[in-house]
Amino acid sequence: MKPEQAFYQKLKKGMTKAKITRVESWVNLGIPDCIVGLGNKFHLIELKVAQPNGKVKVSPHQVSFHSAHKGFPTWVFVQYDKARKARLMIYEGWQSYALAQQGILLAPALEQGYPWDWEKVEEYLTMCRN
Repeated sequence: MKPEQAFYQKLKKGMTKAKITRVESWVNLGIPDCIVGLGNKFHLIELKVAQPNGKVKVSPHQVSFHSAHKGFPTWVFVQYDKARKARLMIYEGWQSYALAQQGILLAPALEQGYPWDWEKVEEYLTMCRN
């Protein structure tokens, strides 16, 4: 199983209050990996697993999508594993260009150490204003 597929499985298992649908699109490049129904909103979430050096591969198509949808609930969830200390970093979609440039050095909107508290993630997404 690829790292992002394993990350998706963690997300699906952990976010019990959400309805999550995986999206695979070869037609419209840049569309986020997941549509998440939570509360009274749909969120679009891109899943990324950071490289050991902290870089996050965000494609120009993904940056373009998130930039075009600024103000809507789009997110980039990043899993970073370093010395068996998995971290979950959540970035707002509009941060995707800076994330591609700076990697995990960019301050996330929300960050958690392992074990991840998915209930807090759901609460954060529910309370966000975009």
